[in-house]
Amino acid sequence: MIGGQARNNGIDFYGDNYKVSLTIKNDHSVSITNERQPIIGKIDTFLSGKPVLRTIGLLLRVPVLVVLVFSSIIFDIFFKTRLGVEIISETFSLILTISLLITSLLCLLYVFKTSIWKIKQAWKFHGAEHKTIFAVKNNIKLDYDEVRKCPRISNGCGTNIVVFMVPLFAIIYITANYVTFLDYYSIRYILPFIISYELFCVDDGDNKPILKYFYRISFWLQERFYTTEPEDFQLQAAISAVKVLIDLENNEEK
Repeated sequence: MIGGQARNNGIDFYGDNYKVSLTIKNDHSVSITNERQPIIGKIDTFLSGKPVLRTIGLLLRVPVLVVLVFSSIIFDIFFKTRLGVEIISETFSLILTISLLITSLLCLLYVFKTSIWKIKQAWKFHGAEHKTIFAVKNNIKLDYDEVRKCPRISNGCGTNIVVFMVPLFAIIYITANYVTFLDYYSIRYILPFIISYELFCVDDGDNKPILKYFYRISFWLQERFYTTEPEDFQLQAAISAVKVLIDLENNEEK
């Protein structure tokens, strides 16, 4: 198993036993470090082949999702109790919601304005990550000219999960008023994520009926927004980093 995650200044590659981190500085100097998979990575690897449970491993790799899930659970505990209802009136709740929305919008605009260059760099590294992993999985020689020809659009990209998740969120929120257990916000968040990840894990899903149309949307988003062709030094560095990971994993097996 091999996976990856792009950053604005590099890529993290994951194997069964090791994590290799590629970092490129402003002067184009390259740093490649490795470490044994942290406990979170080991949990993800262990659960990767187990339906439903594998969602836990993926959640642990994305801290934002962990915060969202725990926040929704705490929210349910508080607002579903008598004490919570007494403390939070409808008026105060409305004011709080509007304030949070405005604050979130301002923060989003600030991040977008100050980080557009970093986002573009991350898209290039995202393209390098996809090309390199495609070459490894399809036994293509890890040579620059060969890897450059590989597609930067991937059916293993996290964008696919998001494309499944958005309509599921909408359906669950629409039906929440008619299904009792969906009254809990934590279930509204966790359930569509589990279903989305299970659909994502379907073998050859981009060629399956119905599922293939979701993948077409994801592929379009990857091509237009979330990946761009990497620069030469980015692709060369990605190839070097994944070679380090392969050597480490092969030595571990021996």
